[in-house]
Amino acid sequence: PISVVTTDNGGSEEFAVPEDTALVSPPADVETLAANLVRVARDPALRQRLAERGAAVVRRTMQWEPILDAWERTFAGDAERVVRAT
Repeated sequence: PISVVTTDNGGSEEFAVPEDTALVSPPADVETLAANLVRVARDPALRQRLAERGAAVVRRTMQWEPILDAWERTFAGDAERVVRAT
């Protein structure tokens, strides 16, 4: 697992819970982002905790099977359209 340091950019809130699964800084706040990077680099226990909790959230909430099923249905439909068009 990898510990996450990110900005609150509107795309990471599903998995980046501040101080629980990630260190999160406000957008365009370079000082806080840099401080969070230093924190995670200097604190092995914090790094490990963030990584473990983040990995647990991903395993619990982000399953590849439904995504792959949707892709297969999409690509199968595309293939059928190509065959019909030729």
